[in-house]
Amino acid sequence: MKKFIILFVLISFCAFGKAQEQVNNSIKKKSIQEKLENKIPVTIGFIGGSITEGAKADGFQKRYPNRLIELLKEKYQYNSIQLINAGIGATGSEIASYRVKNDLLKYKPDLVFIDFSVNDPNNLRTIETYEGLVRQILEVSDVISLIFPLRNNKDAEEAQKIVNKYYQIPSISIKDKVNKMIYSGIKWEELYADVVHPNNKGHELIANTIFTELASISFQEIIRKPLTENKYEKTKIWFSDEIIIKQLDGYKLVYDSPRFKKAYRSVSDSSMIKFECEGKYLGILFLKNSSSKKILVKIDGKEFTIPTYHPNDRGYQSVYNFGKLNNRLHTIEIINIGNFEFNAIMNYNITEN
Repeated sequence: MKKFIILFVLISFCAFGKAQEQVNNSIKKKSIQEKLENKIPVTIGFIGGSITEGAKADGFQKRYPNRLIELLKEKYQYNSIQLINAGIGATGSEIASYRVKNDLLKYKPDLVFIDFSVNDPNNLRTIETYEGLVRQILEVSDVISLIFPLRNNKDAEEAQKIVNKYYQIPSISIKDKVNKMIYSGIKWEELYADVVHPNNKGHELIANTIFTELASISFQEIIRKPLTENKYEKTKIWFSDEIIIKQLDGYKLVYDSPRFKKAYRSVSDSSMIKFECEGKYLGILFLKNSSSKKILVKIDGKEFTIPTYHPNDRGYQSVYNFGKLNNRLHTIEIINIGNFEFNAIMNYNITEN
């Protein structure tokens, strides 16, 4: 029997009813440059997709985040520069808005680089999810947006530019740098292993570009009222092993799921799992791959059929939002349709104030 892997997580986020007024931060904090120059310990975080995670680099020391940290240590002649790499391949800013607190912000970074220009779609939804991620980070840290190139140029630069401009977030365009190099005669294959992932030389170029531009970057200390409904600023996520299961048939809890590790995996077709979750807004995070077909999700008796096929064998994480629901405590049932293997259960729950 052909197996299928699908990954689900329970996530919750709150939407603000009242827009915040623009507020100037009256306390001038030390810039990252000042801390580096005065050899004050700093933490630099990275959140993004497979490029930040280090796909196609020969070992973690060849990844651009590691290379950048080494360049900074060498320049400022001290080692108290901590690196937090929160890159997860095949994920975008929506998933990041659910995981950023636990994966990155709990370490209280002084500076965060965001890499989602090649994973996010260039649409209005990205403006909303990217803004939610940015607002969470700005509560803790300064932010720099990284713009990476796709060979077909179908990236989310324009959508992210809207948010970057509104919040006055500095941006470093590796895309522009690469395009200029290609115009001068450098071949794409000299810098990239495929249409999106840089090779060792490409990672080196990224690190060197960031290192050079970082010295001239300044940060604005303001908070603005949201551009969007702001659904993705207040979030919560429950992974598979945190869910209280009401009924289980043909599933087992595993810890070897791609990317997110924890999962409920079906062991037979038409497996079923049932649990309860609170919140006015619900959705699931799951893994699509080439063995996937579809699942049936029932929430308080209402049915949703979700396609789960993707031609890639390893799969890609995807979010399905059910939108606003009528009450706060919901009974959720997930049933396999066809031959596949459940990989994890996830839930996000947005509550309005």
